[in-house]
Parts: sequence; C-alpha cells; structure tokens
Amino acid sequence: MRYIPLDVARVIYMPNRKIYLLSLTLAEETKPIGFIVSKLNEINADIITIYGYCMNGAGHLSIIVDLTKADADISKLIDILRKLKDVTHVGYVEPEEQGLLIDKYHFPITHGGGRAVLFDMNTLYSMFDEIKRQWGSAGEAFIYYLGNIGGKGFAQHFTNKYKELGFQKIYKIMRDTIQAYGFCIMDKIEQIGDEYLIRVKELFECKPVEGKRTEPNSHFFRGFISGIASILLGREMLAEEVKCIAKGDEYCEFIIRERKWRKKKSKDK
Repeated sequence: MRYIPLDVARVIYMPNRKIYLLSLTLAEETKPIGFIVSKLNEINADIITIYGYCMNGAGHLSIIVDLTKADADISKLIDILRKLKDVTHVGYVEPEEQGLLIDKYHFPITHGGGRAVLFDMNTLYSMFDEIKRQWGSAGEAFIYYLGNIGGKGFAQHFTNKYKELGFQKIYKIMRDTIQAYGFCIMDKIEQIGDEYLIRVKELFECKPVEGKRTEPNSHFFRGFISGIASILLGREMLAEEVKCIAKGDEYCEFIIRERKWRKKKSKDK
C-alpha cells in the first residue's frame, strides 16, 4: 500500500500568499460541492485543502484557498458563494499575518463523536524525553503506566462500541484505528505459543530519535499495547520492545506475554 500524509490543516504558513479559510453550511441532503469548486475555478482561486462532513442535519464544508492570483478578492468571493443555491451560511477566517492562517473557526476538534486535542510529534516527544531525563527509570515507568491506562481505556471503548461484531473484527478495527490515528503502521501481529509478536513501522515515539539511541526507546506505546492486550485477553499482559528504530533497527518490535507477579516473601515471626 502507498501511504499518503494527511494534513489536518489547523495552521498553514505560506509567506506572501493571500490565503483564507472558508466555512460553508449546506442545506440538508444536497450535494453542491462540485458546483462550489467550479465557482472557485472560475475566479482562478487555488484550493489548498478541502474537507467536509454532515452533522445535525446539515453539511459543513471547509476550504482553504489561495487568492494571490485570483480574479476576485475575499469580499467578492464571499458574495459569490452566498448567492449559491443550497448554501445557507458562509463564514471565513482571515490570516493572522500575510501568509499565516490559523483555524480559529472550528472548535472543539472531534473524532468518532468524542472531543480531541492535537500535539505535534516533537512536542509530545519532548515531554516524554524530559520526564526520562529528570527521573530516569522511574520516569520511564511512569510513561509506561500512562500508556497502559490509555491502552486499557482505548480497548474498553472499542469493545463496548463494537461488541456485537465479535473479537476478531474488534481487534482488526483497533489495529487499523491505531494507524489511522497516526501512532504507527501496524506491520505484523502474530501469536507464537502463549506470546504475541507485534511489529510496527514509523512509531511516533521513536521516530524523532531514529538511529540515535543504544536502547529501545518506546515506553508509552509499549504500555499502550500492553493495556490493549490486557483488556482483549482478560489478564494482565506486559510488552517488551526487542527491536527499535531508535537503536538502528528497521522497525520496532514487541513481544507481549502474560505478566508474572512476584510473590512477596513473608517474614518469620
């Protein structure tokens, strides 16, 4: 499969360009998108991004356009769009500075019916890296614990939402969702006896330090898949990262096995 990056287009910087965000509300059960695009083409507006969805009985369309070489300015374009059939509302966001557009129009961000927030990969990595730098192995354990709790919550949500589909389909939905959310590319999942092997590529946690470490670098994602496995299998599981792109391997690879708890030795009275 050929993978193509997806830009959610919350912030765009194109120096010396006249870029704007258009937000249109469309009448219920209409399909005017092609007509809207044709109008933009008529005035030589360049479309940077376009995305839409249906919610609460109406269609919503967001378009980021570059009017640098267009035959109409933003006021004229808004007037054109407001006159179109089936377009019930048109709003727009101007750039903060010329060429710098920040989407303040859409809030909150949602996915799958729930609210979401965005962290870029380098910001998230810097948070993890500082925790490890300050607290060493205790910090690594803390990051693992965060991932483990998150993985359990993730798996519980999917098992509740899709329980009528059965285990195999739920597992595949979660596998593909992890990739869709940008964590990594789930390359291989295989059961070997009582253990499970998981191979991933482009793991977000390890990518910023690819080839720069001597030890495996994933603690959050290791905890995350441990938590998922624990919910799916009904017993506490533990993941070990045995290969990692941070130390020069081609991919990150994890072995998941049942966690063995150590029994405390009782003291003689």
